[in-house]
Amino acid sequence: MFFHGLRSKARRSRLRTQDGVKMPEQSKRTVGRNVVSASLFMIGLRMTFRVIGLFNSLLLIHLLLPNDFGLVGLAMAIASSLETLTETSFGLALIRLPVMTRQHLDTAWTFQLIRGLVIGGLLAGCAGFAADWMREPRVEPIMWVIAATSFLQGFENVGLVEFRRNLQFGKIFEIRLYSKLIGLAVMLPIAAIFHTYWALVAGIVTGRLSNMLLSYVWHPYRPRLSLACWRELFHFSKWLFFGNVLWVIDSVTPTMLFGRFVGPTGVGLYQVSYQVASLPASEIAAPIREPIYSGYAKLLNQTAKLRQEYVNGFGVLLLVITPMSIGIALTAELLTPIGLGSQWSAAAPLIVPCALFALLDAISHFPGNLFIVLNRQKGFIFTLAAMLCIRFPLFVWVASVWGMVPAIYVLVATSGLATFVWTRSVMRLINIGFRELMAPIWRTLVSTLVMATVLLAFANLQAGSDPYGVLLLRLLVVSACGAALQIGTQLVLWLASGSPEGPETKLLRLIGSFARKLFAMRSRRRSAPAA
Repeated sequence: MFFHGLRSKARRSRLRTQDGVKMPEQSKRTVGRNVVSASLFMIGLRMTFRVIGLFNSLLLIHLLLPNDFGLVGLAMAIASSLETLTETSFGLALIRLPVMTRQHLDTAWTFQLIRGLVIGGLLAGCAGFAADWMREPRVEPIMWVIAATSFLQGFENVGLVEFRRNLQFGKIFEIRLYSKLIGLAVMLPIAAIFHTYWALVAGIVTGRLSNMLLSYVWHPYRPRLSLACWRELFHFSKWLFFGNVLWVIDSVTPTMLFGRFVGPTGVGLYQVSYQVASLPASEIAAPIREPIYSGYAKLLNQTAKLRQEYVNGFGVLLLVITPMSIGIALTAELLTPIGLGSQWSAAAPLIVPCALFALLDAISHFPGNLFIVLNRQKGFIFTLAAMLCIRFPLFVWVASVWGMVPAIYVLVATSGLATFVWTRSVMRLINIGFRELMAPIWRTLVSTLVMATVLLAFANLQAGSDPYGVLLLRLLVVSACGAALQIGTQLVLWLASGSPEGPETKLLRLIGSFARKLFAMRSRRRSAPAA
């Protein structure tokens, strides 16, 4: 009955028909407001999603060992690399099309099926080799299960791209949220009863298959086999294939090399440390990329508005994620025993460079959508390739000689270089001056520097041997003081600058709008009985 109601709700939404495909009506609001609303909705729901996931992670961390996380992490790293290597990027092409027909959707779905079959076959075929490479035979059966799941994922409903085209990301998130909850309902009992890494595998498989099935519940489109528009879609996506190869090298190489040099336990430590350290990047920077891309696509021929949209988004991104990332790096020694437990004490030295790496990586990735939507993929790919040619020879050398922590600092340094290179490239691409780009971000940089300097000079950021309650109190006090310093300095600088239009203005307006809506909701609830 639950899913029947959801299906009915989805089909009752207002639709119009175009070339046999049901298309949601476009909103009459401006593109900028649409992008902001979609981004905030994604961030807010992603935060809710992360609270659930964080609760789940804390339970699993106390039920399983680093070796368990490492085993599954190694298998998933291989699966993720194959998924990225075979990514057609047809979804981006469909979003960018001025008119999308059934033939476009059916062609994309057909290639999606072929891709799922290829990934499943490759995963099953290389399972034995991967186990030998990692010197860990338990990886092989995990990869067989993931292979079967990857094949079934290929059946996901391609009609979901309609939601992305029309900035209806709430519907996409609902599917992901319910899939995650179903996966957790399977994962946690197995971990609690059997204390085995198969709990993680069961959760991943159940979540992915639930996502595929729910895609047909949420969207009424029913795809068919077709290759009618393959030339048109491949013309846009051909350079993105090479980009996918480079993204695989960029994202999977650290995990694979750590698996070779330090084994599953080291991989587990690295992955959990990065998961904690990258919370601002993964929960704020990542969710807004899809709405931003869709917004850029709608401003394709309006250079001035596109430039303003980029500058505004860049300023808001840095205002939110920079102080949070630096705060995690500063409090890593306190966060580890409180959030992870004593068995994860070795993660503290890794969280600091991981937080810096995640911050700079999120900033350097921000211009990517702009290059893609402007069809400048060739320059984008060559620049990315040049950055990786610098990063990974250094990373391999340092990791093999000095170990994990110095190797992660290599990632930090090369991400800093990439941030500079990508910023300069986007300034030339859409003709942004240095002063125009710095105007919305310099106050954030200065206030974050003030916060970090004061905390390092006057706060006790080491865990020591204090009991849990004392550590928790110290973390809360340090976090509150850091937030007060950051926000206070930011507001003082903004007021001293004459309260210009910028990220502070946007956030204050959004907070005010949210407060008014909340007040209105409470007023209606209070007046309901009297009515």
